[in-house]
Amino acid sequence: MKPFKNLEVWFVTGSQHLYGDDVLKEVAQNSEEIAKYFDASEEIPVKVV
Repeated sequence: MKPFKNLEVWFVTGSQHLYGDDVLKEVAQNSEEIAKYFDASEEIPVKVV
């Protein structure tokens, strides 16, 4: 249970279009996985999106 359930932290990443669509999709997928991992942690008292 997140003690600060009304608060959230945004996990923001970025890349450049110069690397192509495949790389951008991979960055987005990896970022989503990392955010979900952090959000599942009981040590982080806020929601991570």
